[in-house]
Amino acid sequence: MARTATPSLGVDLVELPRARRFVREHASRLNGYFHPSEIRILNEHRDPARGAAVVLAAKESVFKATPGSVWMGVDGFRRVRVSRASDGSLRAASTDGRRWRLWARLTPRYALAVCTAEGRKDGSCAGI
Repeated sequence: MARTATPSLGVDLVELPRARRFVREHASRLNGYFHPSEIRILNEHRDPARGAAVVLAAKESVFKATPGSVWMGVDGFRRVRVSRASDGSLRAASTDGRRWRLWARLTPRYALAVCTAEGRKDGSCAGI
């Protein structure tokens, strides 16, 4: 693949209290906001807000690593889907076929996600 001049990095940190508030306020609409693969990540945790924090941070890191090419409001949020790979790592894919591998960590207070776009014209990210 052809390379562009500058690799991109997307990093996002989500506070668990904010994710908890989001889940509480939108509990009846979570299936409309999240793809079924993302709902599975929410349900991996006794507290679904922990999974929501991971998914939200992962999506935002993809948006930041691929500026102008993915994020388009709520529609863009729905076009990028986060899932768990067979090895347990996180992956993201867009409905137009782009794919990313992510690095994420969950602490008692935060979810952190990182996506690196290695300058590929298709906006794909390499795993970390």
